[in-house]
Parts: sequence; structure tokens; C-alpha cells
Amino acid sequence: MVSIRSYFLLLVAPFFLAGNAVAEDKQAQASAFLYPATKSWRLVSAAPKFSPESLSSIREKLRTAYLSAKLEKGPLEGPDCSFIERALEPTESSSFYQMDFDGDGKQDVVYAGSAQCAEGDATLVWFQATDGYMVRQSVLWPLRILHVSPGAETMTSVSIGCCGNPVDQYHLGNLGNLRQYSRIRVTQDTKFPQVSLAAVRAFRSSSETKLRETPLEKDGYDRGRSEFMSHAVFGNVLRKYLAGVSGVALATETRNGKQWVFVVVDSDEEHLLIEAPYGIDAGWTTGVQLIAGEVACGPNPAVHRICAASRSGH
Repeated sequence: MVSIRSYFLLLVAPFFLAGNAVAEDKQAQASAFLYPATKSWRLVSAAPKFSPESLSSIREKLRTAYLSAKLEKGPLEGPDCSFIERALEPTESSSFYQMDFDGDGKQDVVYAGSAQCAEGDATLVWFQATDGYMVRQSVLWPLRILHVSPGAETMTSVSIGCCGNPVDQYHLGNLGNLRQYSRIRVTQDTKFPQVSLAAVRAFRSSSETKLRETPLEKDGYDRGRSEFMSHAVFGNVLRKYLAGVSGVALATETRNGKQWVFVVVDSDEEHLLIEAPYGIDAGWTTGVQLIAGEVACGPNPAVHRICAASRSGH
């Protein structure tokens, strides 16, 4: 018998699935831009999705593997709300993907969808074994996986800002810790460039630097945002730094004769922070010096100080 919740979701699903797909595509593009070396990695949302029937056929195997795993489930699994029971309902089949996650030739199962019992998303991977499936990760991650490297050693994920929080967090990590290597925070209204630099470049600023949501100068007091954020917000300014801030440049754009640069600020430049109306790491700025030479960062330009090819003068 179909539960009342399942029946309701079957009725409304067509109305929000299309919107979710658009959002997922936007976040995957943002992640690939912020971590340029991951553009060629496998996109989880592009893998074949399970149908309600195919999910039902392996439901008990997935459930058994989940319950027997040494998995820290946190607030997502409890007596009042069970993540696994809700996630395995046929109406949630569009959040299940079939792919050879670790490259061993076997088809694994990836859940990348609603956290069910909390705000936000969750990621869970079932690896196909001889007698069913097994869960290897130690934590039910409250993040949604996006890209996976060929051997599944590294992956990107996103934590969507909710409950009035306008900041999304993009991560680079592994299945043991999806946040292991890097975090880049951007506002949901940040305008991403259409074209990236051919190679990631280092930058350094010799004057006061403002990070902005868009490549436009807007500095007027924003009463609406200020009241919403409970602190002063000026135009599209996200953060302001003293001279000397550095990091990596991912794209440039010229508007009205002025060069704008999309940058990710080094994670250890907080001592140069003047104003921080938003907790972000990336945005548009002007007047910065691009340092000659490609930054050899692999997939992780955010950890700039340990991967820059040249840090002359710093």
C-alpha cells in the first residue's frame, strides 16, 4: 500500500523536479569553475537515475547495508524521523544514481539528494559487493556530491545555504571527508564569468581590495539587505581587505574600460580583513596585480600558499 506521504509526493513531484535539475546544473557549473581541474571529472547528476521500480528491487539490500554500516548518521537518523526510510521511498528514486564510482567495473549506487530529516542535502554511496552492497564512508555527509575523479580519490560537493543564509559552500575532499582539502564560499547571487582564464594565476593587491558579487561598482547603503542581515551592507560589496591580500585569479572581464578579476582569496588572509558583511572567499575585484606564471594547484586553487608556482615578493 502506498503511504499518504508517497501519494502526495507522486502528485507534486513533476512540479519541482525540473526546478531541482536546473539548480543542480547551476551548482555543478559553479563547482567546475571554482575548481578548474575538476571540469573533466565525472558528473554524478549525469549518471543514469534509478526508476521507482528499479530502486524498489534493491531497496532491502540498500537498507540492510546502511543499517549494518559503522556510519555516523548524526541528526539525520532518529526515532522521530528516519533518513533511510524516507530516502528509499519510490518517490525519491530520482536522487539515486547508478555508476561505477570507484572504477572496479561494478555498478555502485550513489544517493545525492535531500537530507530528508533536516534542511539541506546528503550523500551516501553503496559499493556493489559479491553478496549485495556495502557502505564504506564513516559519516552520512550533509553535502551533495557533484564531481568525482576517475579513481574516486577526490570529489567535489556543495552545501547549499538555507534558512535565510545566502552563502553556498563548495568543497573538495574524499569519501572519508568531503571537506578534507578545500572550502570556497560564494553568495547565491554571485555572477560567475562565462569564460575562465586558460590557466589559474596568482594575484596580489597593493591597495585596499573589495570583493563584489558582480563586476560593477555599487557602494550605496542597502537598507533592505542590512535589515535582513542585521548589519550594514553596502551595494554589492561582500568583503573588504587591507592592501597586500593575495590568492588566485580564475577569470577576467573588461567593462567600460576597466579590468575586473574574479578571485579566490587565500584562506589565511583574515588578518587583512576590514569588513565582512558576508562570510565568503570569492568574488569580483579591480586593481589587483596578476603574477606571471601558471599556478600549479592541481584541482585545488583555494589552498594557494602551498601550491603557487611563484610567490616572489611575498
